[in-house]
Amino acid sequence: MNKIIQLCAGGTWKGKTPSSRIAAYEEVLGFRFPEDYRNFLESMGSGHKNGIEIAGIDPNLSSDFNVVCRTVLQKRGYRYFPQDVIFFSDTGDGGQLYLNPKTGQVGEVFAAPPKGITDRIVAGSFLEFLEKSFGEN
Repeated sequence: MNKIIQLCAGGTWKGKTPSSRIAAYEEVLGFRFPEDYRNFLESMGSGHKNGIEIAGIDPNLSSDFNVVCRTVLQKRGYRYFPQDVIFFSDTGDGGQLYLNPKTGQVGEVFAAPPKGITDRIVAGSFLEFLEKSFGEN
């Protein structure tokens, strides 16, 4: 968790999320968050840094900072997007970043109706995504 706090330093974050609340959101979504994303939620909550917004758990359900809102209410209604992932950010150019709860990988998906979707893996884990996004290159 210290690595996550270090990488997120200097960003604007909503603050810590209690593990009991995280568990309740996992129940709503129907899967457990990968451990590194759980650690992010517990320490940062949601917010942004360097122009990258990361959805987490925010009491305002209409907020883009709320992972349940992004995953369930917004993205699962799009038939071209995968239904079993956690959407946590957008790319600013029409793409969506997601976390696969089964593999822990971070992917990027673009809808291209009627052709379907373009989907690619951008990081092997949420922590690797943070390192690529916020770490020193």
